[in-house]
Amino acid sequence: MERCPICGSSFREAERICSACGYDASVDWTRYPTFVYVKTIQNVSLKKKTESTMNAQEVQQRVQERIRKIQTEKQERVQKSERNYELEEVEKPRKGLHFVEKGVCGTSATWTLYANGVMWIKGEGAMRNYNRFGALITNMPWKKFRDKITAVVIDKGITTVGSCAFLECENLSRIWIDDTVQELCDWAFSDCKNLRAVRMSSRTQSIGYSAFLNCESLADIRLPQTLQAIKSIAFENNKALEYIDIPAGVTSIGAGAFSKCSLETVMLPEKIERLEDRVFEGCTKLRNVSLPNEIKHIGWKAFSGCRSLRQIVIPASVSKIKTCAFEYCTKLETVVIQGENCEIKTCAFGNCRSLKTVVLQGENCKIENGAFRNCPANIYWE
Repeated sequence: MERCPICGSSFREAERICSACGYDASVDWTRYPTFVYVKTIQNVSLKKKTESTMNAQEVQQRVQERIRKIQTEKQERVQKSERNYELEEVEKPRKGLHFVEKGVCGTSATWTLYANGVMWIKGEGAMRNYNRFGALITNMPWKKFRDKITAVVIDKGITTVGSCAFLECENLSRIWIDDTVQELCDWAFSDCKNLRAVRMSSRTQSIGYSAFLNCESLADIRLPQTLQAIKSIAFENNKALEYIDIPAGVTSIGAGAFSKCSLETVMLPEKIERLEDRVFEGCTKLRNVSLPNEIKHIGWKAFSGCRSLRQIVIPASVSKIKTCAFEYCTKLETVVIQGENCEIKTCAFGNCRSLKTVVLQGENCKIENGAFRNCPANIYWE
Protein backbone atom coordinates (compact mmCIF):
# COMPACT_ATOMS: atom_id res chain seq x y z
CA MET A 1 0.00 0.00 0.00
CA GLU A 2 1.12 3.54 -0.81
CA ARG A 3 0.01 6.71 0.97
CA CYS A 4 -1.20 9.70 -1.07
CA PRO A 5 1.11 12.72 -0.57
CA ILE A 6 -1.86 15.08 -1.07
CA CYS A 7 -4.59 13.82 1.26
CA GLY A 8 -2.84 11.03 3.13
CA SER A 9 -5.26 8.27 2.07
CA SER A 10 -3.93 4.82 1.25
CA PHE A 11 -4.06 3.30 -2.22
CA ARG A 12 -2.56 0.30 -3.91
CA GLU A 13 0.76 0.70 -5.66
CA ALA A 14 -0.63 -0.79 -8.87
CA GLU A 15 -3.50 1.71 -9.04
CA ARG A 16 -1.42 4.88 -8.90
CA ILE A 17 -4.61 6.98 -8.50
CA CYS A 18 -5.99 8.04 -5.12
CA SER A 19 -9.72 7.35 -4.89
CA ALA A 20 -10.14 10.07 -2.25
CA CYS A 21 -8.72 13.12 -4.03
CA GLY A 22 -7.91 11.99 -7.56
CA TYR A 23 -4.13 12.37 -7.30
CA ASP A 24 -2.45 10.56 -10.22
CA ALA A 25 1.06 9.27 -9.63
CA SER A 26 1.20 7.07 -12.72
CA VAL A 27 4.22 8.76 -14.35
CA ASP A 28 7.63 8.25 -12.77
CA TRP A 29 6.38 8.06 -9.19
CA THR A 30 9.78 8.09 -7.52
CA ARG A 31 11.31 11.13 -9.26
CA TYR A 32 8.77 13.42 -10.87
CA PRO A 33 5.14 13.08 -9.66
CA THR A 34 2.53 14.14 -12.21
CA PHE A 35 -0.22 16.22 -10.62
CA VAL A 36 -3.69 15.45 -12.00
CA TYR A 37 -6.94 16.15 -10.13
CA VAL A 38 -10.06 14.55 -11.59
CA LYS A 39 -12.31 16.36 -9.10
CA THR A 40 -12.07 19.32 -6.75
CA ILE A 41 -10.23 18.50 -3.56
CA GLN A 42 -12.40 19.25 -0.54
CA ASN A 43 -11.87 18.92 3.18
CA VAL A 44 -8.13 18.33 2.75
CA SER A 45 -6.07 20.44 5.12
CA LEU A 46 -3.06 22.43 3.92
CA LYS A 47 -1.02 20.46 6.41
CA LYS A 48 -1.63 17.26 4.48
CA LYS A 49 -1.30 18.90 1.09
CA THR A 50 2.19 20.15 1.84
CA GLU A 51 3.27 17.19 3.94
CA SER A 52 4.31 19.75 6.54
CA THR A 53 4.34 19.72 10.31
CA MET A 54 3.15 23.34 10.32
CA ASN A 55 -0.49 24.14 10.87
CA ALA A 56 -2.71 25.37 8.05
CA GLN A 57 -2.49 29.04 9.03
CA GLU A 58 1.32 28.99 9.04
CA VAL A 59 1.44 27.37 5.62
CA GLN A 60 -1.00 29.92 4.22
CA GLN A 61 1.09 32.79 5.60
CA ARG A 62 4.22 31.34 4.06
CA VAL A 63 2.56 31.07 0.65
CA GLN A 64 1.27 34.66 0.84
CA GLU A 65 4.74 35.93 1.77
CA ARG A 66 6.23 34.08 -1.19
CA ILE A 67 3.74 35.63 -3.60
CA ARG A 68 4.36 39.15 -2.26
CA LYS A 69 8.12 38.65 -2.52
CA ILE A 70 7.87 37.47 -6.13
CA GLN A 71 5.71 40.43 -7.16
CA THR A 72 7.91 42.99 -5.37
CA GLU A 73 11.14 41.65 -6.86
CA LYS A 74 9.59 41.59 -10.33
CA GLN A 75 8.46 45.23 -10.11
CA GLU A 76 11.86 46.38 -8.83
CA ARG A 77 13.74 44.62 -11.64
CA VAL A 78 11.43 45.99 -14.32
CA GLN A 79 11.72 49.56 -12.98
CA LYS A 80 15.50 49.27 -12.77
CA SER A 81 15.82 48.01 -16.35
CA GLU A 82 13.63 50.86 -17.62
CA ARG A 83 15.74 53.49 -15.82
CA ASN A 84 19.01 52.09 -17.09
CA TYR A 85 18.00 51.75 -20.73
CA GLU A 86 17.94 54.82 -22.95
CA LEU A 87 17.74 54.66 -26.73
CA GLU A 88 19.89 56.97 -28.79
CA GLU A 89 18.26 59.08 -31.47
CA VAL A 90 18.93 57.77 -34.98
CA GLU A 91 20.50 60.48 -37.10
CA LYS A 92 18.96 61.11 -40.50
CA PRO A 93 21.41 60.09 -43.26
CA ARG A 94 22.49 62.69 -45.81
CA LYS A 95 22.21 62.50 -49.56
CA GLY A 96 25.35 61.95 -51.58
CA LEU A 97 26.63 64.33 -54.26
CA HIS A 98 26.09 61.84 -57.06
CA PHE A 99 23.44 59.22 -57.66
CA VAL A 100 23.93 55.70 -58.95
CA GLU A 101 20.40 54.98 -60.16
CA LYS A 102 16.84 56.22 -59.70
CA GLY A 103 13.32 55.21 -60.65
CA VAL A 104 9.67 54.85 -59.68
CA CYS A 105 8.46 52.79 -56.67
CA GLY A 106 4.81 53.83 -56.39
CA THR A 107 2.04 55.79 -58.09
CA SER A 108 3.52 59.04 -56.78
CA ALA A 109 6.74 57.73 -55.20
CA THR A 110 10.30 57.66 -56.53
CA TRP A 111 13.62 56.24 -55.37
CA THR A 112 17.20 57.44 -55.71
CA LEU A 113 20.33 55.54 -54.72
CA TYR A 114 23.29 57.84 -54.05
CA ALA A 115 26.95 56.96 -54.38
CA ASN A 116 27.43 57.12 -50.59
CA GLY A 117 25.02 54.17 -50.21
CA VAL A 118 21.95 56.16 -49.10
CA MET A 119 18.63 55.10 -50.64
CA TRP A 120 16.09 57.98 -50.64
CA ILE A 121 12.36 57.32 -51.07
CA LYS A 122 10.24 60.42 -51.65
CA GLY A 123 6.85 61.44 -52.97
CA GLU A 124 3.33 60.76 -51.72
CA GLY A 125 1.22 57.76 -50.82
CA ALA A 126 2.15 54.09 -50.67
CA MET A 127 5.18 52.35 -52.08
CA ARG A 128 4.57 49.37 -54.33
CA ASN A 129 4.47 45.85 -52.94
CA TYR A 130 7.10 43.50 -54.33
CA ASN A 131 6.98 39.74 -54.53
CA ARG A 132 8.94 36.85 -53.12
CA PHE A 133 8.71 33.27 -54.37
CA GLY A 134 10.78 31.17 -51.95
CA ALA A 135 14.32 32.54 -52.20
CA LEU A 136 13.59 34.37 -55.47
CA ILE A 137 12.86 38.10 -55.40
CA THR A 138 11.35 38.99 -58.74
CA ASN A 139 10.40 42.63 -59.32
CA MET A 140 12.32 44.85 -56.87
CA PRO A 141 13.62 47.74 -59.08
CA TRP A 142 16.87 48.11 -57.09
CA LYS A 143 17.49 44.37 -56.90
CA LYS A 144 20.93 44.50 -58.53
CA PHE A 145 21.98 47.40 -56.26
CA ARG A 146 20.99 45.79 -52.93
CA ASP A 147 24.59 45.24 -51.83
CA LYS A 148 25.33 48.96 -52.25
CA ILE A 149 22.54 50.17 -49.93
CA THR A 150 23.88 51.12 -46.47
CA ALA A 151 21.12 53.50 -45.29
CA VAL A 152 17.47 54.13 -46.17
CA VAL A 153 15.41 57.31 -45.78
CA ILE A 154 11.63 57.09 -46.19
CA ASP A 155 10.87 60.80 -46.62
CA LYS A 156 7.83 62.93 -45.77
CA GLY A 157 4.70 62.07 -47.75
CA ILE A 158 5.18 58.30 -48.00
CA THR A 159 2.44 56.43 -46.09
CA THR A 160 3.34 52.74 -46.55
CA VAL A 161 6.61 50.83 -46.93
CA GLY A 162 5.84 48.09 -49.46
CA SER A 163 6.23 44.36 -48.90
CA CYS A 164 9.72 42.93 -49.59
CA ALA A 165 10.93 46.49 -50.31
CA PHE A 166 14.36 46.04 -48.71
CA LEU A 167 14.45 42.29 -48.28
CA GLU A 168 18.00 40.88 -47.95
CA CYS A 169 19.79 44.24 -48.16
CA GLU A 170 22.64 42.76 -46.17
CA ASN A 171 24.77 45.93 -45.92
CA LEU A 172 21.90 48.12 -44.75
CA SER A 173 22.75 49.46 -41.27
CA ARG A 174 20.41 52.44 -40.68
CA ILE A 175 16.78 53.24 -41.45
CA TRP A 176 15.13 56.63 -40.98
CA ILE A 177 11.33 56.74 -41.47
CA ASP A 178 9.35 59.98 -41.53
CA ASP A 179 6.24 60.48 -39.41
CA THR A 180 3.85 60.22 -42.37
CA VAL A 181 4.39 56.43 -42.63
CA GLN A 182 1.54 54.43 -41.07
CA GLU A 183 2.34 50.84 -42.07
CA LEU A 184 5.32 48.56 -42.65
CA CYS A 185 4.20 45.73 -44.90
CA ASP A 186 5.25 42.07 -44.79
CA TRP A 187 8.97 41.30 -45.22
CA ALA A 188 9.74 45.05 -45.55
CA PHE A 189 13.22 44.82 -43.95
CA SER A 190 13.56 41.07 -43.51
CA ASP A 191 17.03 39.46 -43.52
CA CYS A 192 18.93 42.75 -43.27
CA LYS A 193 21.63 41.09 -41.19
CA ASN A 194 23.70 44.23 -40.53
CA LEU A 195 20.79 46.52 -39.65
CA ARG A 196 21.63 48.20 -36.32
CA ALA A 197 19.30 51.15 -35.85
CA VAL A 198 15.78 52.16 -36.94
CA ARG A 199 14.02 55.48 -36.47
CA MET A 200 10.31 54.62 -36.63
CA SER A 201 7.47 56.90 -37.72
CA SER A 202 5.49 58.29 -34.80
CA ARG A 203 2.25 57.37 -36.62
CA THR A 204 2.93 53.74 -37.50
CA GLN A 205 -0.06 51.54 -36.65
CA SER A 206 1.02 48.13 -37.97
CA ILE A 207 4.28 46.19 -38.34
CA GLY A 208 3.83 43.43 -40.90
CA TYR A 209 4.58 39.73 -41.00
CA SER A 210 8.36 39.10 -40.92
CA ALA A 211 8.99 42.85 -41.25
CA PHE A 212 12.29 42.63 -39.30
CA LEU A 213 12.84 38.85 -39.41
CA ASN A 214 16.48 37.75 -39.05
CA CYS A 215 17.81 41.27 -38.48
CA GLU A 216 20.52 39.78 -36.29
CA SER A 217 22.30 43.05 -35.47
CA LEU A 218 19.24 45.16 -34.65
CA ALA A 219 19.67 46.55 -31.15
CA ASP A 220 18.06 49.98 -31.36
CA ILE A 221 14.36 50.47 -32.17
CA ARG A 222 11.69 52.58 -30.49
CA LEU A 223 8.10 51.60 -31.24
CA PRO A 224 5.60 54.49 -31.56
CA GLN A 225 2.67 54.97 -29.18
CA THR A 226 0.26 54.77 -32.15
CA LEU A 227 1.19 51.13 -32.80
CA GLN A 228 -1.72 48.68 -32.61
CA ALA A 229 -0.52 45.42 -34.18
CA ILE A 230 2.75 43.48 -34.37
CA LYS A 231 2.25 40.59 -36.77
CA SER A 232 3.71 37.09 -36.71
CA ILE A 233 7.51 36.61 -36.58
CA ALA A 234 7.95 40.38 -37.03
CA PHE A 235 11.16 40.43 -34.95
CA GLU A 236 12.05 36.73 -34.84
CA ASN A 237 15.74 35.86 -34.48
CA ASN A 238 16.86 39.41 -33.67
CA LYS A 239 19.75 38.21 -31.54
CA ALA A 240 21.00 41.69 -30.57
CA LEU A 241 17.62 42.98 -29.41
CA GLU A 242 17.85 43.11 -25.60
CA TYR A 243 15.10 45.61 -24.81
CA ILE A 244 11.87 46.73 -26.45
CA ASP A 245 9.10 48.92 -25.06
CA ILE A 246 5.75 47.62 -26.36
CA PRO A 247 3.33 50.59 -26.45
CA ALA A 248 0.14 50.58 -24.39
CA GLY A 249 -2.06 50.74 -27.50
CA VAL A 250 -0.92 47.40 -28.91
CA THR A 251 -3.83 44.93 -28.95
CA SER A 252 -2.34 42.11 -31.03
CA ILE A 253 1.05 40.38 -31.06
CA GLY A 254 1.34 37.59 -33.62
CA ALA A 255 2.78 34.10 -33.29
CA GLY A 256 6.56 34.01 -32.90
CA ALA A 257 6.77 37.81 -33.00
CA PHE A 258 9.79 37.97 -30.64
CA SER A 259 11.00 34.38 -30.67
CA LYS A 260 14.76 33.81 -30.42
CA CYS A 261 15.48 37.41 -29.41
CA SER A 262 17.83 38.42 -26.57
CA LEU A 263 15.16 40.27 -24.59
CA GLU A 264 15.77 40.42 -20.84
CA THR A 265 12.58 42.15 -19.70
CA VAL A 266 9.08 42.19 -21.19
CA MET A 267 6.13 44.28 -19.99
CA LEU A 268 3.03 43.47 -22.01
CA PRO A 269 0.34 46.15 -22.46
CA GLU A 270 -2.98 45.73 -20.66
CA LYS A 271 -4.99 45.48 -23.89
CA ILE A 272 -3.39 42.15 -24.84
CA GLU A 273 -5.88 39.32 -24.30
CA ARG A 274 -4.02 36.49 -26.04
CA LEU A 275 -0.40 35.42 -26.17
CA GLU A 276 -0.11 33.56 -29.45
CA ASP A 277 1.95 30.45 -30.11
CA ARG A 278 5.76 30.75 -29.81
CA VAL A 279 5.57 34.51 -29.16
CA PHE A 280 8.68 34.51 -26.90
CA GLU A 281 9.98 31.00 -27.60
CA GLY A 282 13.73 30.60 -27.28
CA CYS A 283 14.36 33.99 -25.61
CA THR A 284 17.11 32.44 -23.52
CA LYS A 285 18.01 35.70 -21.69
CA LEU A 286 14.45 36.58 -20.68
CA ARG A 287 14.37 37.00 -16.89
CA ASN A 288 11.39 39.27 -16.15
CA VAL A 289 7.88 39.03 -17.59
CA SER A 290 4.86 41.09 -16.56
CA LEU A 291 1.59 39.66 -17.89
CA PRO A 292 -1.46 41.97 -18.28
CA ASN A 293 -4.39 41.55 -15.93
CA GLU A 294 -6.87 40.91 -18.77
CA ILE A 295 -4.96 38.18 -20.58
CA LYS A 296 -7.06 35.06 -21.15
CA HIS A 297 -4.93 32.67 -23.19
CA ILE A 298 -1.24 31.64 -23.20
CA GLY A 299 -0.43 29.86 -26.43
CA TRP A 300 1.57 26.78 -27.43
CA LYS A 301 5.28 27.21 -26.64
CA ALA A 302 4.69 30.88 -25.80
CA PHE A 303 7.69 30.92 -23.39
CA SER A 304 9.26 27.57 -24.24
CA GLY A 305 13.03 27.52 -23.80
CA CYS A 306 13.23 30.78 -21.81
CA ARG A 307 16.08 29.37 -19.75
CA SER A 308 16.69 32.48 -17.60
CA LEU A 309 13.11 32.90 -16.39
CA ARG A 310 12.94 32.18 -12.64
CA GLN A 311 9.37 33.01 -11.66
CA ILE A 312 6.03 33.80 -13.25
CA VAL A 313 2.67 35.00 -11.94
CA ILE A 314 -0.28 33.92 -14.11
CA PRO A 315 -3.17 36.43 -13.64
CA ALA A 316 -6.64 35.36 -12.55
CA SER A 317 -8.05 36.18 -16.01
CA VAL A 318 -6.13 33.32 -17.70
CA SER A 319 -8.44 30.42 -18.56
CA LYS A 320 -5.99 28.25 -20.52
CA ILE A 321 -2.25 27.58 -20.54
CA LYS A 322 -1.61 25.56 -23.67
CA THR A 323 0.70 22.61 -24.30
CA CYS A 324 4.43 23.30 -23.80
CA ALA A 325 3.78 26.96 -22.93
CA PHE A 326 6.67 27.05 -20.41
CA GLU A 327 8.46 23.85 -21.40
CA TYR A 328 12.23 23.75 -20.84
CA CYS A 329 12.30 26.90 -18.71
CA THR A 330 15.09 25.17 -16.87
CA LYS A 331 15.69 27.88 -14.22
CA LEU A 332 12.03 28.46 -13.42
CA GLU A 333 11.61 28.00 -9.66
CA THR A 334 8.22 29.43 -8.72
CA VAL A 335 4.85 29.59 -10.48
CA VAL A 336 1.77 31.34 -9.06
CA ILE A 337 -1.51 30.64 -10.88
CA GLN A 338 -4.21 33.01 -9.66
CA GLY A 339 -7.13 31.81 -11.82
CA GLU A 340 -10.13 30.03 -10.33
CA ASN A 341 -10.80 27.83 -13.37
CA CYS A 342 -7.48 27.75 -15.22
CA GLU A 343 -6.90 24.80 -17.54
CA ILE A 344 -3.26 23.67 -17.62
CA LYS A 345 -2.56 21.50 -20.65
CA THR A 346 -0.15 18.58 -21.04
CA CYS A 347 3.53 19.49 -20.64
CA ALA A 348 2.66 23.18 -20.04
CA PHE A 349 5.52 23.25 -17.51
CA GLY A 350 7.29 20.13 -18.73
CA ASN A 351 11.01 19.70 -18.06
CA CYS A 352 11.23 22.75 -15.81
CA ARG A 353 13.80 20.91 -13.74
CA SER A 354 14.33 23.70 -11.19
CA LEU A 355 10.63 24.20 -10.47
CA LYS A 356 10.18 23.88 -6.71
CA THR A 357 6.92 25.63 -5.93
CA VAL A 358 3.56 25.88 -7.70
CA VAL A 359 0.88 27.93 -5.94
CA LEU A 360 -2.71 27.37 -7.13
CA GLN A 361 -5.11 30.02 -5.87
CA GLY A 362 -8.21 28.46 -7.46
CA GLU A 363 -9.80 25.23 -6.30
CA ASN A 364 -11.22 24.34 -9.73
CA CYS A 365 -8.01 24.36 -11.78
CA LYS A 366 -7.96 21.53 -14.29
CA ILE A 367 -4.48 20.03 -14.61
CA GLU A 368 -3.94 17.55 -17.43
CA ASN A 369 -1.78 14.47 -17.10
CA GLY A 370 1.87 15.40 -17.52
CA ALA A 371 1.36 19.16 -17.12
CA PHE A 372 4.33 19.23 -14.72
CA ARG A 373 6.24 16.35 -16.26
CA ASN A 374 9.85 16.03 -15.07
CA CYS A 375 9.36 18.78 -12.47
CA PRO A 376 10.35 18.13 -8.83
CA ALA A 377 7.67 20.60 -7.69
CA ASN A 378 5.49 20.88 -4.61
CA ILE A 379 1.95 22.14 -5.24
CA TYR A 380 0.34 24.46 -2.70
CA TRP A 381 -3.41 24.99 -2.83
CA GLU A 382 -4.37 28.30 -1.28
